Amino acid sequence: MTETTTPAGWYRDTQSPGQMRYWDGTAWTAHVAPITGAPGPGAAPGAAPGATPAKGRSGATVALIIVGVVLGALMIIGLLAAIAIPIFLSQRSEAQVAAARADAAALSSEVAAYAVENMSMPAVEWDGANYLVGTPDWGFVTLPASEGVTLADFATDGVDFCIATTADATTVHYSSLGGMADGPCP
Repeated sequence: MTETTTPAGWYRDTQSPGQMRYWDGTAWTAHVAPITGAPGPGAAPGAAPGATPAKGRSGATVALIIVGVVLGALMIIGLLAAIAIPIFLSQRSEAQVAAARADAAALSSEVAAYAVENMSMPAVEWDGANYLVGTPDWGFVTLPASEGVTLADFATDGVDFCIATTADATTVHYSSLGGMADGPCP
């Protein structure tokens, strides 16, 4: 004769309606709990009263979750890029204009020094990579141009001068009368 054993778990208490009692696999225990709902079909042995088994997600549900997460991440990355790229470009443009201002200031210092030493205004030229300050008779001092900055204008009346440089489609100038300002030489 085969002996069948009842697995441990919560079962209806036949002596107390509305109660569940725990069977430890060999004997009933003193542990009781109110029935809050019958254990779901296929409840694991030892599951608490009213427990239902965990449901697995279907492959389609998992795929939709993954697609949703990926699309959400791409949207966040796109939003961050939409914010960061204009800021980067603006900072780059501001850096180019700052370089144009620095070049105009350096050139004005060199022109003023030349004028004091030689009692005359020099010529200011641009060779595509450098600024040249001086005259063919006295020689030229070479100042490297900042990347992306070009000489836009040099004007003098023999006493006063104005130097304009351009970067990123923005022109700035330094005038011996007015200092640094935006725009071309007046």
